[in-house]
Amino acid sequence: MIVSATPINRARHTVVVVPLSTEAKPRPPLAIPVDCLGRQAVAVCDQIRAVDKTRLLKLEGYLSQKDIDALEDGLKQVLSLD
Repeated sequence: MIVSATPINRARHTVVVVPLSTEAKPRPPLAIPVDCLGRQAVAVCDQIRAVDKTRLLKLEGYLSQKDIDALEDGLKQVLSLD
């Protein structure tokens, strides 16, 4: 899941992502359950990283606003932004 801001994404050769896993167990705030492409997945918030845009092959879809809000809350806790 790309979490970096669009203007930054346009200016850089990398994007900041939170990896999604179908194997991890949900454990908020570190691992947030999300619905991705009709399947249950887990956004692993403590594994945030930058990846080169050349690794991104195509847009697969979007998370629901509910899942985005849960992901945002998890990232705030993991990064101590509250």
